[in-house]
Amino acid sequence: MTKGVTDRPLLRILQTLAQKKPSAVQDSSSLVNKRFLSDTHGRIRHILVSSFFSSSPAAIRFYKGKENLMKLFLSHDYRRIKSLVENTDPDVRVTVIHQGGYLLNEANPNLSQLRQKFGGRVNIESTDFQPMLWVQDRLQVFEGRTVLIRASDPATDEHFREEGLPAFRFGVEHLPVLGFECLMSPSGTFNIMREADLYTSDEFVFLGPKTVMDTYQIRKSGRNFVRGEKLCVEIAGPVRENVDSFARTGQLWGELKRHAESLAHDLKLLSGGKEVVVPFSPGSPAYKGDLDMVMTPLGGKLVSVANTSLAEGVAKRLSSEGFDFVKPGTGEDSLRDYRFEQEELESVARALSQRGLTVVRVPLLNRMERNGEVIPWCSYNNVLVEIFGNKKRVYMPVYGIDDLDEAAAQVYAGLGFEVRKIKGLSEAAKHLGALRCSIKILERSR
Repeated sequence: MTKGVTDRPLLRILQTLAQKKPSAVQDSSSLVNKRFLSDTHGRIRHILVSSFFSSSPAAIRFYKGKENLMKLFLSHDYRRIKSLVENTDPDVRVTVIHQGGYLLNEANPNLSQLRQKFGGRVNIESTDFQPMLWVQDRLQVFEGRTVLIRASDPATDEHFREEGLPAFRFGVEHLPVLGFECLMSPSGTFNIMREADLYTSDEFVFLGPKTVMDTYQIRKSGRNFVRGEKLCVEIAGPVRENVDSFARTGQLWGELKRHAESLAHDLKLLSGGKEVVVPFSPGSPAYKGDLDMVMTPLGGKLVSVANTSLAEGVAKRLSSEGFDFVKPGTGEDSLRDYRFEQEELESVARALSQRGLTVVRVPLLNRMERNGEVIPWCSYNNVLVEIFGNKKRVYMPVYGIDDLDEAAAQVYAGLGFEVRKIKGLSEAAKHLGALRCSIKILERSR
């Protein structure tokens, strides 16, 4: 632990919780010779999902005095979990994390329906803390029922309080009860990676350019902090120039290039020697969002990549109905940092093609507004994939835009996948997430 920070409250929390399960706390070197759980192959056997609309402190404040709105959000949340359970096989286990207390009582009728309808398939873990908003991040699952808990170091990571602590507490207090071996390392590169930016298939590990930039910046800054809801770092000089050059032009050079090579080497060790692919094209902007919103490995050398131009007809129709990509009345895109830019998506597709992969394109619609009414980001790459025996399945979110939903489904169906449509994601997608973001696969069959 870092010297001189024993008086930090977050560090005391980390130390106290670690003492509860000392055998579960190990250095990240313990991960060598373990293998990432595949994102493509094997039947899904155990899913972790958070009932997050009802568990956020911000939501509790927002809902106060707005009971009807609260119940509407809870009904969306219930639809999402119910649709997931209905569309998976009858022997798939689903663990739901839910914060106890006030909102649990309001949500309980829906949760009771899940129990009544699906019986022992659904296990509801009631916690006394706010669960992770997006359960995909901060928990890295390996084969053999092993989970690395993303703890990070409170001495330098104030974001731990918002994102890391719930995952750490859930891992320490609940996952061992569910039969998982829990490993934890309080520092190091793997604690500041986002699983939303990482995919593992039979042959490859795909890592987003964003993680290369973020982990490098945080390592060089020695400090990171939260501004609003965004994780920020303080860097300048050559470090900033190096990162900015890569983001603008896809040119990876100098110390940043060496960092990327080191990261790829470590990932190769933890994946049984699989090839590590960071999809960017020199001469084009590097993609700066989470990879699972725009790319999906589909087994072998087949991948899908998002394409905003395939949703252009839908966007034009919505525009004729008064929706726009900018904030109404301002002429400005208040969420431009989160927009999916076609030039970056083309860079991802080109880079994958240059590595010998076969790329198919699926539609993606950026978020639109009309006087407070929101059309969410519609990602059809943020999916779950199953390949086993002679079967191929994709669990795909749908957003209630029928022609767009169907166009995406037809792409996967044309590749031989059985498409299972998951409803209830529209509210979640307004917060820049989708199906894969809001669940975690804990187990697959071989």
